[in-house]
Amino acid sequence: MYICVCKAVTDSQIQTAIDNGMNTHRELDQCLGVGSGCGKCKRHIRELVNKNNVPFTFTHLHFNEQQTTPSLSGCSVSILIGLCTTYAIL
Repeated sequence: MYICVCKAVTDSQIQTAIDNGMNTHRELDQCLGVGSGCGKCKRHIRELVNKNNVPFTFTHLHFNEQQTTPSLSGCSVSILIGLCTTYAIL
């Protein structure tokens, strides 16, 4: 199911990121882009993180206006491998 419609991110993608060590909103946002658009997904992200007993806080992140896709520079190699079928790495 899509959790973040702004960035087309599903619950399974978020769960994979959490399972591979992403445990803050900043890490999930840097890797997947979740929560950086309209913000309606934040409650669902919090639920997924809480389900895994991972501490979770939101931070306000600023993006370059020209940035249209999430930056993958903060992702671990295992996360990137899991996302290769979803995101084109530029």
